[in-house]
Amino acid sequence: MIASDPLVGQQLGDYRVLAALGTGGMGIVYEGVQPVIGKSVAIKVLQWELAANPDEARRLLSEARVVNSIRHRGIVDIFGFGQLPDGRHYLVMELLEGSPFDKVLETNAPLDPIAALSALEEVLDALGAAHEAGVIHRDLKPSNIFLVTPPSGSAYVKLLDFGLAKQAPVGAKLTPQTRSDLVVGTPHYMAPSRRAPSRSAPPPTSIPRGACCSRCSPARSPSTRRLRSRW
Repeated sequence: MIASDPLVGQQLGDYRVLAALGTGGMGIVYEGVQPVIGKSVAIKVLQWELAANPDEARRLLSEARVVNSIRHRGIVDIFGFGQLPDGRHYLVMELLEGSPFDKVLETNAPLDPIAALSALEEVLDALGAAHEAGVIHRDLKPSNIFLVTPPSGSAYVKLLDFGLAKQAPVGAKLTPQTRSDLVVGTPHYMAPSRRAPSRSAPPPTSIPRGACCSRCSPARSPSTRRLRSRW
């Protein structure tokens, strides 16, 4: 929780901000509610230091557009975009109950093989839907996989944070999401070719998948060098 946040209690469009849930590298996530129908939501607001950068606002909007181009149960739903009076942009998305996969691994690794393979199958299904829509996530790692534990029914996973996803139509202006000369992602989960970018080859997606899978058994950071020959 974040104490004394001035946004708590404020109205953002149709939603009232109830509480601050946490802070990430790009923004602050709040719990909100649509007071008329009682729908609970999550609201991601850009960090102050990023708000003045037009590229960051475009990245946030791109995340919403990319997610809605895929439309898959295993990818977090984003259904609102807006701007605060102070200039910061925000996204409105579904509020998930559960834990990020990195936290699950911290407390439960090594996972039961059947449970790990089931989660990985769901991740691959969501990634497959993204790839069919022409989208490459580019920052796949346990903290961007969320294990949803609903009040009733079985747990399932969702992919988060498509802010670095690549989806560039021909002739589009180059941005941090579409430029091939920038290194983006998290080094421990990045394919070797992404650490030394090349315009001649697309970024492999098997290395990040294998790296995430390896975290389910040993509680340590994966070595993509070792995984390269196995995945």
